[in-house]
Amino acid sequence: MAFGFFKDGDELYDEGVDLVKRREYDKAAKSFDKCLDKEKCTKKDLARVMLSVLNIRSNINSPGAYLSTAELLRGQGGLSFEFGLTHMSAPQIVNECEATAKMLTAQQMPSNNNTYESKGQALMGAAQEMQAKVGNANLVFYELFRNTQMTGMRLSSLLMATGFESMSEGQVWVDPKKAAEYLQMAHNYRRQFGETGDENLDKIKKYSKSCTCWICGRETSGEGVHFFAMPSEISPQLRNAGDSPLASANENYDSIFACRACYSAISKRADSIAQYYHNMSMAEIARVRTELLASIAALESQIAYLRMTR
Repeated sequence: MAFGFFKDGDELYDEGVDLVKRREYDKAAKSFDKCLDKEKCTKKDLARVMLSVLNIRSNINSPGAYLSTAELLRGQGGLSFEFGLTHMSAPQIVNECEATAKMLTAQQMPSNNNTYESKGQALMGAAQEMQAKVGNANLVFYELFRNTQMTGMRLSSLLMATGFESMSEGQVWVDPKKAAEYLQMAHNYRRQFGETGDENLDKIKKYSKSCTCWICGRETSGEGVHFFAMPSEISPQLRNAGDSPLASANENYDSIFACRACYSAISKRADSIAQYYHNMSMAEIARVRTELLASIAALESQIAYLRMTR
């Protein structure tokens, strides 16, 4: 084999393949690049494919990297090739790349009150595509570049879970019980993925809970969103007061329930009072400091005078 720049294109391609086997990916990319610059080369198409796969490694969370690889391989028919110790076929990689790009696009959508529902639907759409295009097969790029074994079906469960969680966030402000229903679906998919889903269960319990505000008497649902528990001392004769069947205090009678309006009004007023006294304290500290500095300056002046008159 020739050495240095005397290698022809096919030799550079073979060098790149060998470097991939040794997981020296950056060096491999340089060899494939040099291969494309050579006029004498019968493996330029394969070199472009290898570079495209290596580009995914460098841009593992970029939908565009997967779509570029899918586009390149779509025109290669039933091409099969080796990437290190991994056997790849063009149709398989095209399907995985398209499904992964759709997943990443959905995951990277912003999460806010205006997008929770659309993001949730996008995530569930990505889950369905991952299930249909990859199914029970292992995801090649997860194993190669994330060192994680992951099937399309398992990843689909995670995407469904996060999709329902996003839908829940979009509903909790207007309909906490509907949000709890979405979280129940998310919990089921979390379990399928292999997680406990305990965080979802905790939110389901809170979102499903209803109360009567101890202060204003209004009924509401969604603990932690539309009402809050506030520590309080409740005398026995007040524990059964009120006509509403919904609780206005917790089971231990050491906290009352306050709707968001009452809770925030009290909190904001408390903050205002605290800020007032904080400002007064800081002003008093500043006054005392000024007087203290003046006293120190006067004392230092007297000491300097006494030293001069000795």
